[in-house]
Amino acid sequence: MDTMSGKENAASILQIYETYCSENSMSPIHIIVNQIESAISSNLPLSTLKINDYPLNESQVKAVAALIKSNPFLTRLDITNCGITDKDFNCLVASLKHYQSVTKLNLQKNKISGASSAVSSCFKEMPFILSLNLSENNLHQYIGNDLLLGLNSTRNNLNCRIQKLNLGNVNLSLSSFLSITVLLKQSTTIETLVLDNNKIDYSEIQPLALALESNRSLTSLDLKSNNCGNYGAQCLAKTLRKNQTLRILILWDNKIKQTGIIELANSLLENTTLTHLDIGSNEANGEATNAIRNVLQNSNTLKTFGIALASLYPQDAVSLAEGISFNTSLKRLDIRMNEIKLFGLSTIAHALKLNNTITHLEIDEEQTELISSGDGTEILKLIKEKISKNIEYEKNNPIIETETTKPKTQKKNENLLDFPTPPESNNNSTSTTSSTTSSNTTQQLPQGSITRLSQFSSYIPTVGQITNLIGTGKEKIQNKVLGSGLMSQSSSNKPKQNHQNLEDDLSDQQFLEFI
Repeated sequence: MDTMSGKENAASILQIYETYCSENSMSPIHIIVNQIESAISSNLPLSTLKINDYPLNESQVKAVAALIKSNPFLTRLDITNCGITDKDFNCLVASLKHYQSVTKLNLQKNKISGASSAVSSCFKEMPFILSLNLSENNLHQYIGNDLLLGLNSTRNNLNCRIQKLNLGNVNLSLSSFLSITVLLKQSTTIETLVLDNNKIDYSEIQPLALALESNRSLTSLDLKSNNCGNYGAQCLAKTLRKNQTLRILILWDNKIKQTGIIELANSLLENTTLTHLDIGSNEANGEATNAIRNVLQNSNTLKTFGIALASLYPQDAVSLAEGISFNTSLKRLDIRMNEIKLFGLSTIAHALKLNNTITHLEIDEEQTELISSGDGTEILKLIKEKISKNIEYEKNNPIIETETTKPKTQKKNENLLDFPTPPESNNNSTSTTSSTTSSNTTQQLPQGSITRLSQFSSYIPTVGQITNLIGTGKEKIQNKVLGSGLMSQSSSNKPKQNHQNLEDDLSDQQFLEFI
């Protein structure tokens, strides 16, 4: 069967599936039939099977299992929100073991609990699975035992080869969470771990942080929407000073205050591998923003930085502007859902004049409304033009990475994680990229009230002042801001650093493809 052409393989699978359904007095599922027929018309084998938002009963699951068992070319199985139970899961596992060809298994948002040891079979009997998504299942305490049983049974055999594990929103118990820390200590293959929305307490972060100190494979950790707090942030900061493999860290919505953000920022001055950090929906204003400024000015590693919904005010935007004006690595910045107002946005515009790497700036609807009039529209235009120039420069001058210029853990064609979307901003956010560089862009700005603008109107520069400031660089920006009383004299006395040559500001092609 392995010698079949793609068309013959798909046609054979369709026949097997329809015959099984006929013999068991059920109608074939049109979603499945359409995918098989599409493979036949493309003369390709059925390598991916997706069934989303379609309730499956026990008989239908058995029909899907028969299809899987007859297809040696299937590499990805995605059954999301279909009501899969533990019994159904066991049925699917039995079929997957036949050819052992599936490497990506997504069973998100089903009714799997692990009570019947269904999950442990993924680790004990399916070491060929490289990517496993069990998010939004109520696994609770069972997942911990399943992980340990699976690891113990495979350690002396093929070993657990899972590279990507998603256990987001699975109602983790304390014992299950501690089992995951054991997994991190023992595993040499896991690269991506998602644990969002699990009510992980600040006290639980410490064993996780200790596990990360010894782990040498994990490159991406998603902890968004947990209860990390300042103590948890301090534990992670200590780890970041030692860990040299983690590249992506998501801490969105973790009840972290200024003290915790400062600790994280200071740790990045010693870390040389983290390229993506999201601390949005935490308290990152005041002294925390000053610490972030120091990171942006002195680190050449961070490439994407999320600080949306972080209680930022105009004076905090000044600190960010100071940081990005001399930064030579940052490519993406998310400042949505903050209160930086028009003045804060203007300081970002000034800083971009000195920055050659930022190619993606995310601004939310509220900020766009604030710049829907005269001077503000001009500021937005200047931002878009500079972003467009940075993108064009990257395209014309692609960097050629060597073993000495790229992080040791970076893999070819690896995709970075996206920023989470702030509440109620899905359809209204504005991303300043190359697609918004036309002359008509400013005419498409959302219309709306700008009543809150009056609260800060005395600090808004005119178009003439903006042009003058942008033309003369960061020194005048600081002087202008000092005149407004928003920035202390001490913060502007930091010695100027020599701006790097444009050749040092190039981005890698991988990130360009991502945005």
